[in-house]
Amino acid sequence: MRIENLIKTIFGELQNSPKISYIDQLKLNPKQIKRADAYLCNNNQTIQNAIENGAYAIIYSGDIKITDKEIAWIKVDNIENAIIRYLRYKILQQPLKMYYCDDILFQILKTSILDNSVIFLDGNIIKNFDKLLKINNEVIYISNNKNFLQSINPSSKSISKAKKNHIKLIKFSIFESDIIIDNIYYKNIKIAKIFLNYLNDSIEFFNNNFLRFSIYNICIKKHFQPIFIDKDFKILDFGASNRVLIVESDKILFDKEIQYLKKYASYAKTAIFIPQNININNTIKYKNFDDIYNFNNKNYNFFLILEKEKDDILSSLYKFENFENKTLF
Repeated sequence: MRIENLIKTIFGELQNSPKISYIDQLKLNPKQIKRADAYLCNNNQTIQNAIENGAYAIIYSGDIKITDKEIAWIKVDNIENAIIRYLRYKILQQPLKMYYCDDILFQILKTSILDNSVIFLDGNIIKNFDKLLKINNEVIYISNNKNFLQSINPSSKSISKAKKNHIKLIKFSIFESDIIIDNIYYKNIKIAKIFLNYLNDSIEFFNNNFLRFSIYNICIKKHFQPIFIDKDFKILDFGASNRVLIVESDKILFDKEIQYLKKYASYAKTAIFIPQNININNTIKYKNFDDIYNFNNKNYNFFLILEKEKDDILSSLYKFENFENKTLF
């Protein structure tokens, strides 16, 4: 790619008069730089490393000292914006199948699709740069971040709701379902009844795109994930106790999960914990995990917790047990 075309694409400003006139590829990792590549600089301390590896251009934001006048120094307003503009230019060169969906559907698809022809993207442009740099019109790209995907490809589409019902529910427990899909019986699938409509959308997407999948691999890590515990809040294997801790980060889903437990687990006692800045009737407010732990009433079966930073709760749980050879599922 010629330097003048690169500058126009990323809305950059050339800061010197270099001897070179073209670059080969854009790279984010200075260790991956080869002769004639352009380095997208996220860290000024790594520029010299990129130059030594053969960079023909340095793309940067802010103020830095030009140390090699023979290569191009291109200043941009923001590195992430430059990446988005470059990727948009690359993507527009060929039609691509790019879809966005919510996080639940994203996790079902990600953990069940067996084909290598599907690439999953989160909203981190830096993290996904290498995946998008090698664009391929035979690949399907799926993201759980609509704004991110449409920033690089305005033609990206939402995964459609299923037009027909592909699932027959045979029986279910709170966290598992026995279902029939296309005359095939699936037993003890680790997906709650509350999420079967998402699975139905997934099945139609698989069928429409001729994708291989295994629903036995499904894992919805971020939502309504059961963590079975003993009376001292030590983690047990899946189904090993009648006491379960559930951490949910999504407020809308949290409300639905409250109603789900009330309807299908009315036999059990449920403690519902919310942060102090939120008001929900018949709930318990907490500051940190110690408040939840100190509530440890042996008569309760479910501990449903609203918490944006799920890892904070989980890290507090981990201190109660050495997790060697332990899994949540």
